[in-house]
Amino acid sequence: MKKSMDNYFVPWIKPLKMYVSNHIELAWKKPSLHRMMSNENPIPPSAKILKTIEKYSKIANRYPDQGLVIRGKLAKMNGLESAENVVIGNGSSEIYDMAFRTFLMPGDEVIQQTPCFGIYKLRCDLLGGKIISVPMEYRDKKMVYAPEGILKAVTSKTKIIVIANPNNPTGNFMDEKDFVRIAGLGIPFVIDEAYIEYAGFKKSQSRLIKKYKNVIITRTMSKAYG
Repeated sequence: MKKSMDNYFVPWIKPLKMYVSNHIELAWKKPSLHRMMSNENPIPPSAKILKTIEKYSKIANRYPDQGLVIRGKLAKMNGLESAENVVIGNGSSEIYDMAFRTFLMPGDEVIQQTPCFGIYKLRCDLLGGKIISVPMEYRDKKMVYAPEGILKAVTSKTKIIVIANPNNPTGNFMDEKDFVRIAGLGIPFVIDEAYIEYAGFKKSQSRLIKKYKNVIITRTMSKAYG
């Protein structure tokens, strides 16, 4: 008797649900809706962008190079030494996937501050890891980070700490000194800067990359550059 496909799944995959953005499906079905739900750029690509797409689509039958030109420019923009400091993916979600696969084994822990972007937990669960959620604190009618809670949550099983800068969805920042404290632990530290352009690059923690080899900064082209 043949087994069903789900009998071949690794145990931690079975309870997971598919990540489906129903609101996006609905928006495509009903173009009259105002798409305010995904922080997309409402302005279509410029003529310059379309011309560039057309140019490179004509050589899409060839494998691409390593993207050294664009990686080099991104490195320069952020004060980094070279293209080797930059990795490009299909959205920052792919970068999380790469990082989590690199560091996590089943049972390992990922610390996040909540509320936050849901992709961290999804990537952790997918690899059989355990997400440790440290709640933000509510003070003076504001949501604020709880760095002491993050530090106390660290155990021998902690393999990744991930913090959004600024946070999604609360929009606030953690103090720079607390980023330094966490980086100093030596644990892989992922800082999600998907919305940093809206606050200005002075708020970025990219300078930590030069001092701490365990720091990874993620950015996205789908927000400010959409």
